[in-house]
Amino acid sequence: MADYKSLDLTEDPFIDDSIFRYQFGEYTPQNGTNINDTVPIKINIEMTDSFFKPSKAYIQVEGRLQAASGASYADIDVVTLTHNGIMHLFDRMAYDLSGQNIETVNNLGQATTMLGMLKYSNDFQLAEGLNQLWYKDTVTDANLTTNVGFTVRQAYIIKKPTTKGTFSKNDNDAIFRSAAAAIGKVNLTKVSLWMPYVTPSDKGRHTLNTIISNKAAIPVAFYSRSCETTTPQQTSKMTWKLGVKSDEKPRYIIVGFQTNKDND
Repeated sequence: MADYKSLDLTEDPFIDDSIFRYQFGEYTPQNGTNINDTVPIKINIEMTDSFFKPSKAYIQVEGRLQAASGASYADIDVVTLTHNGIMHLFDRMAYDLSGQNIETVNNLGQATTMLGMLKYSNDFQLAEGLNQLWYKDTVTDANLTTNVGFTVRQAYIIKKPTTKGTFSKNDNDAIFRSAAAAIGKVNLTKVSLWMPYVTPSDKGRHTLNTIISNKAAIPVAFYSRSCETTTPQQTSKMTWKLGVKSDEKPRYIIVGFQTNKDND
């Protein structure tokens, strides 16, 4: 039956004053400034007396695309980062909560690209999508004339070198260049996790503290995604056994095919 409460002109207005403040806090890696090393980039949040909202957190990545020698690229160099290139910088991402692994995603660039193709509209790349280098290629080669996506990302990075958008690092899958352009690398200067947290009102804090002190069971639902790869044989039939972490049935499965997956 339809809900016609929106037509109830006598209903009292609902005012939620349980939250005093909602803001973001910035958290940096344990590695400090050594974020270009081969060791994983780890960011820990130890503030146990705060109320966080992880579903709205985001990663900020800053860095510089330059030649492998350390020299700067010129405006005329036919080079940029790939579509969704920030995520292609990293091989793996893991998120843990109180020692419990919630989500681990391998092949981060491919996984987030496949998910984004279903999640984002075509207009996303014309607005905020470019902040995360989400601008799709129109052809497969590095061509400033025919590849609109390449041209837009090249202008955004090479001609505007300050960009903002975890985690073992791999430059080769993130750089898209012509054969004439020098081999490149990405020098990261900053990786931060911005996590929103809530400051409850006095009444709201009392309610939350009561729930916590009573050790009440709290139902928590969340999505956990994973990404696996396989190399198909030259045959018309193959079997791929997929594993899941829990007894939950997968809500959806996305399958993609790619040639020259690595270092391309």
